[in-house]
Amino acid sequence: SRETAVAAMERTGQWLRRFQQLTTESVSREEAVDVWKAEVKENLQRSWGIIPRRLRARTESTVTGFFANMPTLVPIPSGHHGDFWPGNVLVTSDGVQVVDFEGYRPGVAHEDPAYFLLHSELHFDFPLLRRRYRPLRSAFRRGYGDEDLLTSASYRACRMSACLRLLALEAGREDRGAGLAQRRRVRRIQLALGGVVT
Repeated sequence: SRETAVAAMERTGQWLRRFQQLTTESVSREEAVDVWKAEVKENLQRSWGIIPRRLRARTESTVTGFFANMPTLVPIPSGHHGDFWPGNVLVTSDGVQVVDFEGYRPGVAHEDPAYFLLHSELHFDFPLLRRRYRPLRSAFRRGYGDEDLLTSASYRACRMSACLRLLALEAGREDRGAGLAQRRRVRRIQLALGGVVT
């Protein structure tokens, strides 16, 4: 039901905020920035072939701009789950369980929310479902405790990073472009990237 989904999204946001609070003390800001930058560079390189030609120069320019403004983009370093998407989260009446921590590393706080919300958005990216996503996104943001999350420069940088990561994964698939659903997904990620780059 809609009420159950909204409650689950809010509790997921709360879980992520608590996870980040518990890991902040063990993460060096410099290390988090260095690891994030290295991953963005790698994903940009790996996804270059499937970034639309008209977006390539703008994407490079935006990456450079974000890198130049790192002090303002990393207000809080924290632990980064590594694959925080809805398929790795189970919300029950007993609590929230999160699996698949193989990619855990020092990170920028908004990486996990950006990746989670981008995946969630893609699941609802159909004409009759899009309007159902907004209250879910609001519930997650409310649970996460950051009403300005979506408008912050840090979130924008991390959303761009999440788009590049998903495009890099798609670029590495042997069956890339084999099916209509997969091509549609790549197109939606490309559009999401275009909405971030300036």
